[in-house]
Amino acid sequence: MKIELLSKDLNQYKANLHSHSTLSDGRITPEEMKDAYKAQGYSVLAITDHNVFLPHNDLTEDDFLVLNGLEYNIDPDDGSGRTCHFCAIAGDKNTVLQPLFHRTKYCIRGAVESRKLVKYDESLPDYERVYTGEGVSEMMKTCRDAGFFVTYNHPCWSVERYPEYMSYDGMHAMEIMNYACREVGYPEVNETVFDDMLMGGKRVFCSANDDNHTVEKDAFGGFNYILSPELTYESVMEALFAGRYYASDGPRITALYAEDGAVHIEVPGAREIRVFTGFRRASRKIGTPDAPVTEFQYTPDEKCRYVRFAVVDFEGKTAFTRAYFPDELGLDSKEK
Repeated sequence: MKIELLSKDLNQYKANLHSHSTLSDGRITPEEMKDAYKAQGYSVLAITDHNVFLPHNDLTEDDFLVLNGLEYNIDPDDGSGRTCHFCAIAGDKNTVLQPLFHRTKYCIRGAVESRKLVKYDESLPDYERVYTGEGVSEMMKTCRDAGFFVTYNHPCWSVERYPEYMSYDGMHAMEIMNYACREVGYPEVNETVFDDMLMGGKRVFCSANDDNHTVEKDAFGGFNYILSPELTYESVMEALFAGRYYASDGPRITALYAEDGAVHIEVPGAREIRVFTGFRRASRKIGTPDAPVTEFQYTPDEKCRYVRFAVVDFEGKTAFTRAYFPDELGLDSKEK
């Protein structure tokens, strides 16, 4: 039986799921950002200003979709410099209320006026943020329960390490790549963090995002290809919740499927395809400019916890699939 993981029959929409405008600490308006991303060939942009959830449905066009979201920050008082940031994107375009709102706290520079426009449940008390595993998890789960897609952001920039990020529950995805942070010097390609989470029992997806505040130096470098039959809010969000997308800063993936106990990946042409499995099982296939890699087949054994691929092009840019577990691949799903 053939199990389609990333089907050739679906459209691939290029998306940035983390961005900031003049409604918080960005330097361009939502309208200007939409125009810039559309001109660069993107089809989807999530506007995720700091601590303010303001829908932008009016910016959506037939060939460009704007998703409504925000980014939360949770900061300790210990002088460590650590912080936790996560984005929450509304699963329903008609969502208007911001979860976890506080009437006076958590207002980042540039958002003083825009936060006055935020709608929230006025019957609820002000939400106090607590920088602990339990506190962050409660926030993530509250957003998740309210229908938001939750992504944990830039662990390196946040000075968070294993004890912190492994204590967080409730995220749908984590940023395997953050372009803006990487461009200013942070080693913000987080394969090890992703595998830590997967091997620690978290079934999370991975995304690559710009986290842009301008469109000059920190944009158009990290993105996702979302596989969806149509460019509508409902269809694109359904694909995100299902994990039907992959992260990249360059390469494309044309197909990914499981059949007869093996996992197959197809690409237009790459320098290398490698696979990791959460155990001492890994493999790769290497090409040359004259004979690039266009496909790779990997057969997991009974020790493999999951299968995830990385595709590297001849410029050193990489596409990352999410992890696929034995039960998703039609394999024996018993605990190894």
